[in-house]
Amino acid sequence: MLLPDPLPDFIASVIGPDAAAYWLPISLEVTVAAVFVLYGVVYALGRARNRRIADRWYAEIRPELDRNFAFVGEGHGSLLRDGPADYLVYGSGRVKCEKLVGRITLRNRQDLFAVVQDFLVVNYDRVRFDVYLDPSVSENFVLAILHKTAPAAMSKREDLTTYTTSMPNSYLPADLFTVYAEHPDAIPAFFASDPRVHRFLSNPAVLRRLESLVVSDRVRLVEVEDDDTAAEPGALPRYRKVLSLTYRLRLDSRDLLRPHGDDAWAVHVAFTQFVCWLIDHLTQVELRPDARIRMRRRREEEDAKHAEAARREIAAAAPKRTLSPEEQRRADEKRERKERNSKVKRVRM
Repeated sequence: MLLPDPLPDFIASVIGPDAAAYWLPISLEVTVAAVFVLYGVVYALGRARNRRIADRWYAEIRPELDRNFAFVGEGHGSLLRDGPADYLVYGSGRVKCEKLVGRITLRNRQDLFAVVQDFLVVNYDRVRFDVYLDPSVSENFVLAILHKTAPAAMSKREDLTTYTTSMPNSYLPADLFTVYAEHPDAIPAFFASDPRVHRFLSNPAVLRRLESLVVSDRVRLVEVEDDDTAAEPGALPRYRKVLSLTYRLRLDSRDLLRPHGDDAWAVHVAFTQFVCWLIDHLTQVELRPDARIRMRRRREEEDAKHAEAARREIAAAAPKRTLSPEEQRRADEKRERKERNSKVKRVRM
């Protein structure tokens, strides 16, 4: 037996039975319309604010990019939109690297449900720089500095889980950061070869914002496949050497109103300068010969594993040849002889 819905009875007891029957459908329509209007207002205001943040960030770091790269942007130097709250900037035409890709990922301020979620879960605006380095001009190693609150996916990267282990360090606060290195010599070689590395990373404003810094020559390329270009079976992985730095914006509501070049934006310009400076600094990092040999052997072992997996994949994908009756008979006789010999050996034992 179904129980009656108490909501209409409650409304009828408050405003009367006749008024309840008239106003209840209208109130539902008004509520739905108000939600749609609110969603539209949040979308318009949130999208406009995200655009202002991205444009202001780009305007502050653009001079530094122009000083380090011959070409900024895709020929016109503008900031490219890459999603509801993502923007990209490209830089190319510099020695010791192929290109720089800067991505600013903002909170979904244009989404009403995401805005409500932000009150429950802490979320940040982030900036990530990826520099595709020339592997022939610097040492090849894997080193990562991860903040304790960085996304778990960062520590589960394939190159970090395969080649590095967590190691103690005396350069950054152990309660804030975890350092992963392929070899113990990589940590002092990276920090001690130039004091400016430690000076920048230990700055309080940087410590509050830095989320990750990764130098790796084993970043696997992810090839986009479509219906016409499917991956061939047994294809070996290809790698790139990439310098990645991610930090949190941590903007104040008044920062957008400050004049261009204000001290509030100096830390964002400093991060850009640091990334560009690291391109040259990595060419000065030198490891001992025994460390190079050890890391090279580790890479050869991993390449051998991939090659063996590729051979198995090719063998599994290859069409199996059907045996003729005579070949099938010989194969059965050979298998029976092996089974008889194994039984005789067990009896003798």
